Amino acid sequence: MPNPFRGVSGSLIGIIVPNLVKADWGANRICRYVTGQGLKFRRQTLLDYIREEKFVKTYAGDIALLDHRAATPRGLMAETKLGKNRNYRIYGEATYKHVETGEIKKHKVSVYTNDNLDGDEFDSAVIDAHDETESDPDYEIISVERFRVDHFRGRPY
Repeated sequence: MPNPFRGVSGSLIGIIVPNLVKADWGANRICRYVTGQGLKFRRQTLLDYIREEKFVKTYAGDIALLDHRAATPRGLMAETKLGKNRNYRIYGEATYKHVETGEIKKHKVSVYTNDNLDGDEFDSAVIDAHDETESDPDYEIISVERFRVDHFRGRPY
């Protein structure tokens, strides 16, 4: 889930909460810990964030196992309140290879879209965005994996 919090407190919460969820901490324990660190937050917003992180922890591996030609089923999507003027945000990881040295590196990538893209369409969207920006022309994308799909609440499927 995109971090709903702003400022320094928000940045710290965005780092702390996913790690505490991975460590199997409960929502109340996380809230007490964050409060104990002197960070300010709206409790309901934090609980929503924790719920979405727990959902992702539970189902992210299932998305990676989907047939590459299959769109993500609704049951594996995290429902989120935050969003852009799009229906979905698809997260993944791209593997890059340096064209001269062969060095391999990985980066997290995401795509906002109105369509529930299958794996091939997600690959194409990431590659097109890389080609358009020419952010790192010495590297080419050799593979892309999607691992999370958010659907923005109130938007159509």
